[in-house]
Amino acid sequence: MAQDIDKSIPKIPSKSINLGLNSFIDLEGLPDDAVAELRRQHAAGMVELNFKANEAKMNLGILGSKLEAYNDKAAEATRTNTSYTVTNRQKDALGETEIVIGNTERAAAGKLSMSASGLSERLPLLVGIVSAALIVIALILSRH
Repeated sequence: MAQDIDKSIPKIPSKSINLGLNSFIDLEGLPDDAVAELRRQHAAGMVELNFKANEAKMNLGILGSKLEAYNDKAAEATRTNTSYTVTNRQKDALGETEIVIGNTERAAAGKLSMSASGLSERLPLLVGIVSAALIVIALILSRH
């Protein structure tokens, strides 16, 4: 039985970089300067990975706090028989998150407002495109 356990544990060369999950890079036979550079790059990557993990953890905590606060406000509004809808859109290390919470029909539909969906930012562009198209059509029709 002890021999079976020994077979399942991979032999890790003394000159290697541990990548985790029983994975490693064998550095045997590489010049010392190349080994040093690979170790430096690995250490820098681990620092960056830890930074991103901590950033995601922090953002997840903030998102959880927001959701809890929004839900508490919606529950209070329902108890006091008032209408309440909140929308929130954010981009962070977790990606893009859109939230609609409340006790109104709009909240139940789960639709974001124009500003929360980003449409208001594109509205001038859309108006410009439609206006240009109408001018081109008017010019074409006026020549016939």
